[in-house]
Amino acid sequence: MSDRAVMPPQPPWVWGPSEVNAWIRAAYPSAARAPTRRAQREIPNVRRLRIRVVDAEVETVRAGIVEGLAAVGFGTAVGSRHRLTAKARTRRAVASIHHSMLWRGVVASIRFDPPVKRFSSRHLLHLFARRFHVVDVSADEA
Repeated sequence: MSDRAVMPPQPPWVWGPSEVNAWIRAAYPSAARAPTRRAQREIPNVRRLRIRVVDAEVETVRAGIVEGLAAVGFGTAVGSRHRLTAKARTRRAVASIHHSMLWRGVVASIRFDPPVKRFSSRHLLHLFARRFHVVDVSADEA
């Protein structure tokens, strides 16, 4: 008797298509509804990445930035000793490198236009940290 209470009622043979569809929606509610779409998680974008390095020279930091920008998809960086520009189609990265006035070390500031995804900046930072002694990182998110 308990098995009969669990089973949904069977449709009579005289029902029309709309009545059968109503019965299907009532008997199997998950099949009647379209699956809901999950909200996609928004990955933050990074507009500017500022890295402070200790015990390094401007030339070696510049070489590290050129290598890192190439690894995240920007073309060859060109420019002077203290300012670099790398382009990739519609994207651009401008890096400025200078000695810190307050403590020993070098500060590298990279500005992305348009902003890049956070995982690209993390990859760049990971490559940078393997090569230099990074003491501080700050990022401006868009």
